[in-house]
Amino acid sequence: MNELEIELTSAYRRLRELFAPRFPEALTIQMTPLQLAKVVLAIGDEVDVGRVSFENCSLDPSQLLALNMVATTNKPPLNQDSITMNECKNQATKLEEMWEEREKLTSFVSTKLSTIAPNMCALVGPEISARLLAQVGSVKQLVAVPANNLQVIGKDKSRPLSFGYIADCDLVRVVPDDQLSEYKKNAVRLIAAKL
Repeated sequence: MNELEIELTSAYRRLRELFAPRFPEALTIQMTPLQLAKVVLAIGDEVDVGRVSFENCSLDPSQLLALNMVATTNKPPLNQDSITMNECKNQATKLEEMWEEREKLTSFVSTKLSTIAPNMCALVGPEISARLLAQVGSVKQLVAVPANNLQVIGKDKSRPLSFGYIADCDLVRVVPDDQLSEYKKNAVRLIAAKL
């Protein structure tokens, strides 16, 4: 699952890099990789981006409004050749397929994990539970990991103030940020202790 996430991130970055010259304003709107792929495919070879309908791009209303405003007010530089645009569309299609595989895998893991570790899934969610189990090896080994070590499993070593996989769960995401991230640290500590 981690390899798929890495591939998905790589494909997303590549798509952004290919699509940036075509419609750079669209990249200022926060979108998931699937949403960006659908936007790229919706635009296709259209010269006037203002005429494109983004209704089928799985965007929430605020994203849809922002994208429509940017598309109608700003005339993007359409200086991409057909080869680059074809590569862009191929990358978007590949990204959509990878996202579908990710969803299937997540669904499968969720159903299996909710029977193996229902309390952990309820606390941090099946996706994070799967990442933790994949990193540690088994439920038996996960139980043996102390809480202070559990909170840093999956930590991004390149960023000094990063947390492990537990920081990606919904309970930690809703905690407000402060300058020193003390609240987030405490939330991660509490959740790790409960696992």
